[in-house]
Amino acid sequence: MSTSCCFAVVLAVICLSVILLSLEADARPSGGKTSSKVRGSSTVDKVFNMVKVVASNQQQHAKQIKEIKNEIKSEANKLSNDVNGVKTLLASGAVQMNETRMEVKEMKDDMEEVVREIKDEINNEMDALRDEVKDVKRLLAQMPKQRRVSALVLRFQFKCSSAVTAVSCCMV
Repeated sequence: MSTSCCFAVVLAVICLSVILLSLEADARPSGGKTSSKVRGSSTVDKVFNMVKVVASNQQQHAKQIKEIKNEIKSEANKLSNDVNGVKTLLASGAVQMNETRMEVKEMKDDMEEVVREIKDEINNEMDALRDEVKDVKRLLAQMPKQRRVSALVLRFQFKCSSAVTAVSCCMV
């Protein structure tokens, strides 16, 4: 039941109570006609005043209810704006997070490619060294003992001079 309906019911009950009281007072025998009329008119005045008070209260309550409704609407609008702002922030954060993930994935892919290249280079160097070791073993097996030592010394000198040349080139 709405507030205005409740006030109307209360007003009706008060009016009926006053009217019944007035009728009871009129039904009692009294000494003169003038006092009965005065009593009846004062009762009507009381009822009229009560009706005015109830109507005034009802108007005040209606104004208060209207103000409260307006405040609720205002707060709801503010809350809606806040929610929209949060949604916007979340959406932009999600986009930034997505971009960061993509950048990290690209960096990971680049690093994996570099690691593969390094592994391939190391494997190629290892294969070349294995082949060289096999060649040295084969040469040593074919040479007499004295010549083996001489060949190893020459090979060692060649490696050392190559390393020194490489180091000196790098330092310049």
